[in-house]
Amino acid sequence: MESEYLNLLRLFHAEHVDYVVVGGYAVIAHGFPRTTGDIDILLRPTPENAQRVVQALVRYGFKSGEFEEADFTTTPNFLSFSRQDLWIDLLTQLQ
Repeated sequence: MESEYLNLLRLFHAEHVDYVVVGGYAVIAHGFPRTTGDIDILLRPTPENAQRVVQALVRYGFKSGEFEEADFTTTPNFLSFSRQDLWIDLLTQLQ
């Protein structure tokens, strides 16, 4: 896993974000070879968790104006962020 993705997950952990990695990186973590161009993260869509997500993303380097807490409480919702060559997809529901 890209070290920058790990840095984001460490921030989520430090901020006590309720999340689970899904998609390609989850498949890789279970021992199946696969390529992926992004990381997909499923978030618990509660107001408390949304606050923690925003804090983690700001600490990661995103500007708070790029999103708001309501983005992470609406279901279903899909937000895609990029930073340099990293792609981060945040979901509030799997479909």
